[in-house]
Amino acid sequence: ITNNQRTADRLTTELYELGRAEDTAAQKSSKLGEVMTGALRRAGELVVNIMADAARAIGRGIGEAVSMAGDYEQAMNVLQAQSGATAEQMARISETAKALGADLSLPATSAVDAGNAMLELSKGGLSVEESMAAAKGTLQLAAAAQTDVATAANITTGALQAFGLAGSQAGQVADILANAANISRGSITDMAAGFQQGAFAFHAAGQGADDLAASIAILSNVGLTGSDAGTALKNALQRLFKPTKEAAEVMRELGFNAYDTQGNMLPMSQIIAALNTSLAGMTQQERNAALGTIFLSDGMKAMIPLLEKGQDGFDSTKDAINRHGTAAELAAAQMKGMKGAAAGLQSQIETLALEALEPLLPIITAVLRQAAELAGSFVGKVGPAMRDTIAAFVAVGEGITNGFLPALQVVTAATGVYAIVTLPSLIAAVTGAVGAFVAANAALLASLGPLALIAIAIAGVVEAANNLAAQVDRVTDKVLAGSYQWQAAVQAIAAYN
Repeated sequence: ITNNQRTADRLTTELYELGRAEDTAAQKSSKLGEVMTGALRRAGELVVNIMADAARAIGRGIGEAVSMAGDYEQAMNVLQAQSGATAEQMARISETAKALGADLSLPATSAVDAGNAMLELSKGGLSVEESMAAAKGTLQLAAAAQTDVATAANITTGALQAFGLAGSQAGQVADILANAANISRGSITDMAAGFQQGAFAFHAAGQGADDLAASIAILSNVGLTGSDAGTALKNALQRLFKPTKEAAEVMRELGFNAYDTQGNMLPMSQIIAALNTSLAGMTQQERNAALGTIFLSDGMKAMIPLLEKGQDGFDSTKDAINRHGTAAELAAAQMKGMKGAAAGLQSQIETLALEALEPLLPIITAVLRQAAELAGSFVGKVGPAMRDTIAAFVAVGEGITNGFLPALQVVTAATGVYAIVTLPSLIAAVTGAVGAFVAANAALLASLGPLALIAIAIAGVVEAANNLAAQVDRVTDKVLAGSYQWQAAVQAIAAYN
């Protein structure tokens, strides 16, 4: 009996332990199922979130492309009004803009940028033909100076007009400014500021753009940069244009004349040489007194650095200023490497989008104008019936967006997999709702006309888009909150194993 009792006790204990083990295994299995179901649910929400973000990105891209095409069209319209260009000239301008937009030697330059460059050049007083000829040089200058197209166009037109240059010489102007910046402490914009002050005086004196650039570069290296340098040079030349009685007497005593026998002012290089020859042998006090009388203080601070540089130094500086292709090289340098490749891709995509959307702009314009006229016709006339109609369309839009994502996120309790099969029934439900609305308001809708229906539908779509964005934001919050459940899933699976 004792042995039988012990055997029975052991059997009871083993059965009890077996039951506990089964309970523990069942609990673990249930826990694992819950965690896996939650993980699958969160995975589905993440997929929906990614799809929604992609859709919104595509929508933004389309909107930006349409806006860009509209900006280009507006620039072309203003250019035609500004310049009086013919239809044939506008066609050539458009071809030029697209060709420049496709030119990979111009960093981050689209057809829109090229069109804006020609617009700004036209505003600056260049003719249609000159604007087209100057466009590439202007874009190269903008890239080399790392400034915007409008600023580069203002610099270009100022220099071209001040020195009486043709539009085709815009590239030469860009090279002169870029070279001057390369051999001095100043930047291209500093050189341009000096040109704004000194260009007309230098041109009136028969000096070239390269003479002015070389002079500004020399002054920049002694700390006189930008507009200060241009102003000092202008003042120095003006003292030679019409010297005071005292200055004329000093120049006569020195045997210095800034003009040749035909009455033309000498080139700047020869003025420097002649003046240095006349001042030779003087003490510093006598030299400074003579220069002060001739040029006064404003012009004197420009002439002293030039005289110290001497004729040979000025000529070598001018030779460096006239180096060809510098602006294009600086622009091309910005196209090297990954960043340059990305900029080139962006400009090509923008130009391609413009070519694709340009034929549609008249249609879009007509629709928008009709919509504007329609909206204007309803000002002060919107009654209760119209407000009810608009509210009904907005309600349909809300129904679409409020039902779409929840239906897409239906999850089975066992697997957590999304029930995509509910989409056909969702579409049928939405279609039925729209049909019921139309049937209930047929008379009112018929009285509104097609354009009114379009306007109301647009309002509904806008409301629907806003609701969809809100839904996506809510899904994003869920995904972030679910990240902790993913961690729990990993821990539970590890514990189960």
